Amino acid sequence: MKKTIYVVNNPGYGDGPIMEAFVNKKDAEKVADKWTNDDVDDLEYFVTAVTLHPEGDNEVD
Repeated sequence: MKKTIYVVNNPGYGDGPIMEAFVNKKDAEKVADKWTNDDVDDLEYFVTAVTLHPEGDNEVD
């Protein structure tokens, strides 16, 4: 059975990617908006859909 997760991500400043995963797209979009609009940094965060397959051949949309 396929399962899709939604990853909030940004490449960061060279110290590695910043990521958090959700099973609900709306929750991921809320976090991406919150992180993009905070005063912590000037980074823009994105939501990437990742489809997981039980046989391990995963897809990134």
